[in-house]
Amino acid sequence: MIEFRRAVTADQLKPVSREKLADQVVTILKRFIYVESLNAGDKLPPERKLAANLGVSYRVIREALSILASEDIVVREQGRGTFVRSTVGMGNGDGHLSVFPSISSRSDIYALRIAVEMAAAALAAENATEEDLSELKSIADFKEHDFGQGMMSYEIRFHRALLRATHNPMLKGFEDLIAEALRLKAYDIDIPVFGERHPTREFGKVAIAEHRELVDALSKRDGATATAVMFRQMDSVRALIHGLERKGDGEILQ
Repeated sequence: MIEFRRAVTADQLKPVSREKLADQVVTILKRFIYVESLNAGDKLPPERKLAANLGVSYRVIREALSILASEDIVVREQGRGTFVRSTVGMGNGDGHLSVFPSISSRSDIYALRIAVEMAAAALAAENATEEDLSELKSIADFKEHDFGQGMMSYEIRFHRALLRATHNPMLKGFEDLIAEALRLKAYDIDIPVFGERHPTREFGKVAIAEHRELVDALSKRDGATATAVMFRQMDSVRALIHGLERKGDGEILQ
């Protein structure tokens, strides 16, 4: 017989917060408009490009644009596209934090990303299945013509797949944080998120080569090499942290 001790009410259980994809896209697009210093009349990328780079459906993009339109930030014109209507208030108060509402410190996010990615490389070498390795190889097999789809989408897909390959529920829970850190890095080091300029292609080729080297180490179950490759790949993130600490975390790096 179970001994009765005390009754526990459900009042201690807080509601689970699950932000809609459209709300996340709204935040990302506000950030894009702010960081890229877009003005009234500037045209946003087409919906297909937004959907491809952010890895969401057209429906989510349209819902997000509708929210922005209701806030008078953009205007959608049939047959012409979506244009910035107003940026009033987007740069007030806490500067970039007004469009980064879930972020209190970018350097902290980058530091956490380094820790998570290093652990992921080591665990994936041990736990990745053949299916996981096949997916990572497929993503890393990035061709020149794929640049039109956007490096950001590619980076997020690869690093999400790496976390899944650990088969560790705690690490897999960091998928959204890694995606957020990748987007922040793109803004901080001036990599265009929508559409690719030539310097981005050169940067992208280095990242792709490192990803292929990482996949090769994972396939050989070589955790030491996989971790070393990831450590090298995080060099730019560590440099970014130092730059933020020198300039102040609330200032956008130029």
